Amino acid sequence: MEGKIDQTQYTIERRITPKLLETTREIIEGEQQSLVAHAKEHEDPNDFLRPSEEILKWDEYFNNWHDYLPGSYLRSKTEELGLLDHRNPIGYPGHTNLIAGKTQREIDEAINKAVDEAGLDRAKIKELMESIEERNTEGRRIAFNKYTFPAFVRLRAKGYNQYDLTA
Repeated sequence: MEGKIDQTQYTIERRITPKLLETTREIIEGEQQSLVAHAKEHEDPNDFLRPSEEILKWDEYFNNWHDYLPGSYLRSKTEELGLLDHRNPIGYPGHTNLIAGKTQREIDEAINKAVDEAGLDRAKIKELMESIEERNTEGRRIAFNKYTFPAFVRLRAKGYNQYDLTA
């Protein structure tokens, strides 16, 4: 279409500074606190199974984050099904342009780069994932999310939103 720019062809790389990472971390912590406040506002005081603040902040907030990381079941299944080069639709509700129109391979590469830039050990990520698969507990999921948090922060600092990384 004449006069319309195809946004999938352009990527602006943000320069990641310590200040940007700190500001992003503070934004995420604010989102986690909002989730806790919302849950408390709507909780049933008689529900003895209601999640703790720790579970809300470090488990529920991160939802499916683990599926996006190297070594995950979702990644291996996507590759097995031959979907790595399938493009995400443009204008996908809730997602940023960093996801829209990109292939899963491109998204995986961006996530891998953030994991490496954050100095995370991929073998440790795989080990933590396997411990969750072996026995899925909130404690193990929380430990996993706390370990991988620096990569999550880097991706958010680059412009990805929570939905991009956890939906």
